[in-house]
Amino acid sequence: MIEQKQQIDVSSPTRIDRSGLASRWATSIATLKRLEKKGVLKIHAISERVLRYNLEDIERIEAEQEGGK
Repeated sequence: MIEQKQQIDVSSPTRIDRSGLASRWATSIATLKRLEKKGVLKIHAISERVLRYNLEDIERIEAEQEGGK
């Protein structure tokens, strides 16, 4: 049986790519990759080369950081 992958709209306003997040947080792609390895950021692979973060997760992390200041 062939497994069908769920189609995800990569241009959805509920998702953000690495370069967009790096710009938003004024950090580097390498830092984002380290946060992924630590489990802080969860990345969603749309395809082998298309990676996105859920904007809801990003906003939650930002709110946690604001609360911790």
